[in-house]
Amino acid sequence: MDYTSREIVLMQNRLGFLFEAGADAAEREDHEELARIDEEVESIYAELAGGVPEKLVALRHVVRRIEAETADIREQEKILAVARRSREKGVDRLKGWMLSLLQGHRMTHSETTLKAGGYSFWTATTQRLLKPDDPALWPPEWRKVKTEVRFDTAAFKEDQKAGVALPDGFAMEAVEGVRFR
Repeated sequence: MDYTSREIVLMQNRLGFLFEAGADAAEREDHEELARIDEEVESIYAELAGGVPEKLVALRHVVRRIEAETADIREQEKILAVARRSREKGVDRLKGWMLSLLQGHRMTHSETTLKAGGYSFWTATTQRLLKPDDPALWPPEWRKVKTEVRFDTAAFKEDQKAGVALPDGFAMEAVEGVRFR
């Protein structure tokens, strides 16, 4: 069956949703839901095209669309992070202005609490620890050390180019994958 572009886009959207739902079901280890999702995905794949070449082309479109959506989501995450940080700084500035107003009111009116608009406002003194920047100057019992070990891919590639043998426990494995343009 020949599908319109709109129908193909709708199927691609449905596949994207199913991939997300499948990842969620896999994380929850809901094998029944995962099987239902896989069945629907296979059904959509079967509808998209008849033969292997057509299916590959259709699946390539799905892959490219999901990659584009992923890139867009990544960009939106960056934009949201900037927006969040700017709003957090804005809240800090506004609270600073409120503190200045309350301190001025306390000095001019000798009142520590102000009521306005159904709200009460007052200042509170808390303690904040000032500490040296160098952790070596902190008492050992006040140090929390978190060790993160990550694989250095760049160093590995340099050693491979230089012909350095792999250490014990390491091996290269051929992995077959799909490439397309």
